[in-house]
Amino acid sequence: MKAGPSNDSPQNTRWGENDPLWHLLGQAPRPEPDGWFAARALARCRHEGPGGDTVVVRYVRFAQVWRWALGGGLAVAMAVAFVVTQINSEKVDNQKNVQEAFEIVASIDTDSDSSSSSSSSWQDSSL
Repeated sequence: MKAGPSNDSPQNTRWGENDPLWHLLGQAPRPEPDGWFAARALARCRHEGPGGDTVVVRYVRFAQVWRWALGGGLAVAMAVAFVVTQINSEKVDNQKNVQEAFEIVASIDTDSDSSSSSSSSWQDSSL
């Protein structure tokens, strides 16, 4: 926009000068805080302390605690689930190893019966 004269008509500028409301507002003192405003405001801030005691502050604190509690609970639950799955997988592996061992022993036992049953060292009859 170009700088230039205002678009107000001369009648509108004179109307503001002659209006009694504008004349009365021009005589009124400007609202300014008194000399103790800053002291009272600082005292109020010191009295409330950090965070205040409002409902919003309580809600924010509750939300933060709830978020940490949920996060911690989820982490603990995941850790327990991981440990349980590891223990169960070890049990399954051990059971498979035992079953394989039984199968091996069973296959050896059938082979040794055909050749000689007393020659194997694990079948000691002296005990």
